[in-house]
Amino acid sequence: MLVKAPAKINLTLRVLSKRADGYHEISSLMRAIDLYDEAFIDAREGGSGSAPPVLHISSDMAGVPEGRGNIAYRAAEFMLARFPGRLSRVDIKINKRIPVAAGLAGGSADAAAVLLYLAKTLAPEAGLAVISEWGAELGSDVPFCLYACAAANPGLGYEGAGTALAEGVGEHITPVRSREKARVVLVKPQVEIPTKQVYELYDEWENKDGFSDNDLEEPCSQAWPVVAETLRTMKQICGVPNVKVQLSGSGPSVFAFFEGGASGEAERLYIKAKKVFEGFFVYLAEAL
Repeated sequence: MLVKAPAKINLTLRVLSKRADGYHEISSLMRAIDLYDEAFIDAREGGSGSAPPVLHISSDMAGVPEGRGNIAYRAAEFMLARFPGRLSRVDIKINKRIPVAAGLAGGSADAAAVLLYLAKTLAPEAGLAVISEWGAELGSDVPFCLYACAAANPGLGYEGAGTALAEGVGEHITPVRSREKARVVLVKPQVEIPTKQVYELYDEWENKDGFSDNDLEEPCSQAWPVVAETLRTMKQICGVPNVKVQLSGSGPSVFAFFEGGASGEAERLYIKAKKVFEGFFVYLAEAL
């Protein structure tokens, strides 16, 4: 079965405190967009307690891990351990469209797609809130990605949400049901930025009263000049007042967010961005 795994952007990201375990408490308004990875999942029944199930994962993108280094693999592993003896084999093929290490939660979206499908297969009585608790054991972005994945795949039968407030370390999800339609112009520079490193920079940052709705934007921009330049150029070529131009997550992706009837402006910016950011990943998306 094909399960669409949507990317997310952070409309807001406030870092509240650092916990004793090293993770950060946050408050973030997240929104899914129609940039999808495709997870093809085949789960075969007929397992037994004597033989462990076969689990195989592959991708069309070079360099994507095909074992426990892939969070989608660990999502399947988690479900097989939680519901032993039910399946004999799980095959997962992921067609990657979301850039990796981009602040768009591509890996977490893949894990959410696998988790949601296997939950439907192995625990159909479990609601999305329960599955979200399982997802939190895999990664901080997975709970929101589960709601977004449910919204993108209504055939699975869950009431998802394309927009939600994520709190705690991302595990507490409050869906936001009534959001206006929006378009997003997305630009990712040719650099991959580790999330952990950006949070470490934030911890050392003295001026935490920035002008962005993303607390990680300023330290990320200072450490990676290409991010600062991308933000500056996007604001310059946007040409529309009151449009949010911001870093997504820990970067390096930058987005411009057009609400309501500004779809024409979004298309014009997309055309400009394709010319200006030659060699970058540039995408025009609809918000879910």
